[in-house]
Amino acid sequence: MFHVYEQDGVNIIEVACDLDIASSGALASAIELAAHMPYERTIVNLVDCQYCDSTGLSVLVRAKRRLGDRLAIVGPSRTSGRRAFDITELTEALALCTSLQEALSIPPRQKTG
Repeated sequence: MFHVYEQDGVNIIEVACDLDIASSGALASAIELAAHMPYERTIVNLVDCQYCDSTGLSVLVRAKRRLGDRLAIVGPSRTSGRRAFDITELTEALALCTSLQEALSIPPRQKTG
């Protein structure tokens, strides 16, 4: 279902299942836990996600609102997984990355004062 690991000081959550009502709660918990970890950023990697419904989208939108630039999302690569993002026009709002490498290359946010 989910594989959580650290790479280059970034917390990565790989979603290898459908993101729907059955799995969205677990993803929300994983993101919440990641938010309390000492990482600069968390990446939710949806490359292997084959389907995403409104509950999955809701988890991602809430996480993006809460974490802002500390959250990067790699969009699903399959058409079926990406359909919900395209229909709702959330591709840009969530600033979906096209690959894990792209998400990892985002510079850490600047610390102020």
